[in-house]
Amino acid sequence: MKKRGYNHACQAITVTGSGTTAADAASSAFAILGAYPNSQSGVYWIDVPGGVGPTQLYCDMRGGGWMLVMRGTADDPFYGDTRWQSSGDNEAADLSTGAFGAFAKSAAFASYASASRLLLVAGGFNGRGADGVYRWFEFTFGDATATPQNLMFTSQHRMSWNGSYSLWRQTFGQDRTQSPMFQREGSSANQDVGADRVVQGCGQPMMFGFQASDGNDVNSGVGPNADYCGRGYAGTGGFFQIWIK
Repeated sequence: MKKRGYNHACQAITVTGSGTTAADAASSAFAILGAYPNSQSGVYWIDVPGGVGPTQLYCDMRGGGWMLVMRGTADDPFYGDTRWQSSGDNEAADLSTGAFGAFAKSAAFASYASASRLLLVAGGFNGRGADGVYRWFEFTFGDATATPQNLMFTSQHRMSWNGSYSLWRQTFGQDRTQSPMFQREGSSANQDVGADRVVQGCGQPMMFGFQASDGNDVNSGVGPNADYCGRGYAGTGGFFQIWIK
């Protein structure tokens, strides 16, 4: 669909990128809202760079245009699973409803290089202080833009967030509070989220979440570690989604 309007010189202009067809793919959900403010949440065609091209992504238009690129569960995938870093789709069609469920990932996670904000929505966890409530945590990276995979799993770009460790504990479950640090694929460097320190005791690295200690670190969040003791004290049974803007 093309939208016609006029500039200040009264010359006709055409706005494209409605996302309604592959031929009219948009650059982002945010761009769709800019051109079509009344757009509703649903599946749109987004032009994903890196050789991927027009791709259907579920877009939430209520919060300014977020695009769903991944979902998973409390224990799938674990830390080190090759699907975290794979470049292609993994059951991406399952993301088309915007619902929580088993692991699914769009190729946009590894290739959409214009992301500057991440939204982690999670809940349904039980045990170890988790209350089962679904909450969202927004992560920002200053002026940096990169793929979601790069932002989540490297410390290349400094990361800040809108949350607190107490809310994180309530969401994911965690029975420890000493010196919490936040890890991105094993690194706690270059961020304003938690401490920057090494893993303590028998703790094990994780993909994206907090470590906290009583002398031995335990992790809670996305991509926990199956090895003792990095897994044993976090909540279980929950779901998560990763959205980008």
